[in-house]
Amino acid sequence: MKSLFLIVIYISCSITFGQNQNFREYSEDSKISVFYDFQNKETRPVAIYVNDKFVGEVLTMNFVPTKQIESIHVEKENYTINGIEYYGKIYIKTKAGYKPKFILLKDLKAKYLKLDSKPVIYQIDEDIVNVNDEKFIVNEKFILKIHVQKIFTKKYSEINLVKIITKTPENIKKANEIKIRGNEI
Repeated sequence: MKSLFLIVIYISCSITFGQNQNFREYSEDSKISVFYDFQNKETRPVAIYVNDKFVGEVLTMNFVPTKQIESIHVEKENYTINGIEYYGKIYIKTKAGYKPKFILLKDLKAKYLKLDSKPVIYQIDEDIVNVNDEKFIVNEKFILKIHVQKIFTKKYSEINLVKIITKTPENIKKANEIKIRGNEI
């Protein structure tokens, strides 16, 4: 089951991002490399359904624990949902005892965070995402923690950075690490 899920993720990522032919090996003598990723590439969204409920696009799959997936079914036809054209559907059926708790990102923000009216940038695990918080849905049960930072920019302008850490095994292990600083007891 996990391998089927990984295959679906791999195929959707390879279609979206293509191949990177510019492999480079780095060393201490390497020169500075600069990469621009302005995310202005045209993407082909894929509709995601969890237990027959439409929950959004591919990024929403980050909020479904792989251990709780019973089956995945892919349909490759074009669909229009709420005026948006999707280039396929992925149906995810969770195991019998698991009930995800989906919530809009703006409702999650209102429920847990006390933010001012400054702009908000969202980061899910290690990736900064460009999503509309009035349409993007997350699984509240799969969030480990939320970390909020203020980023100060030119002329004292502030931006709220909201980091959402999911309950992946790696994130749980990292959160449980005990870090001891100093050398005195």
